[in-house]
Amino acid sequence: MELLSSAQKKHIFIVDDDNDIRKVLRSHLEREGYRTLVFSNAAECLESLSTDHCSVLICDVKLPDKNGLELLQEIRKDRPGLPIIMITVYGDVPMAVKALQYGANDFIEKPLDIHPLLHLISSMLRSPDNDSRRKGEALTRTEAQILEHILDGRSNRGIAQIMHRSIRTIEDHRRNIMRKMDAKNVVDLVRKAINA
Repeated sequence: MELLSSAQKKHIFIVDDDNDIRKVLRSHLEREGYRTLVFSNAAECLESLSTDHCSVLICDVKLPDKNGLELLQEIRKDRPGLPIIMITVYGDVPMAVKALQYGANDFIEKPLDIHPLLHLISSMLRSPDNDSRRKGEALTRTEAQILEHILDGRSNRGIAQIMHRSIRTIEDHRRNIMRKMDAKNVVDLVRKAINA
């Protein structure tokens, strides 16, 4: 019961132009005891942020009135410590890099897996900086170079051509990078690389 009353003090803002996504997220979050405010566009969110408390903001990259990354930059000017999770159906490495550089705490691709999202929100509320470990230091020089190319959005084939290596060699290095950085996928790798 103590856990529920603690969650109820937390307000989660959801900004997404997809009504179904808003409904699903709101339903799951309120079932966990969080209070939610939902918005279909950036302007409504910004207006509410000026008067209402927000503990975590979940924001789609594609919005009808403003790009979600632009909204992220605007929010960061006044709320630098607010935990923000960017979500998108059009995820790619350059976009993930940009979102994290602009100050997003995490970047998740749709379709959303609700249980990891709930766990992420819970961990953000407990410890906003819990992923700031510097695991990338264990990378070899070659792996560090390959990681830079991955962050630039290059494919294994493109990296192989630039570095004059076989695609298989690049794939082997990439697996080692993922293992050393304890990354589940490319977006997770990007987030951890930027945090490091």
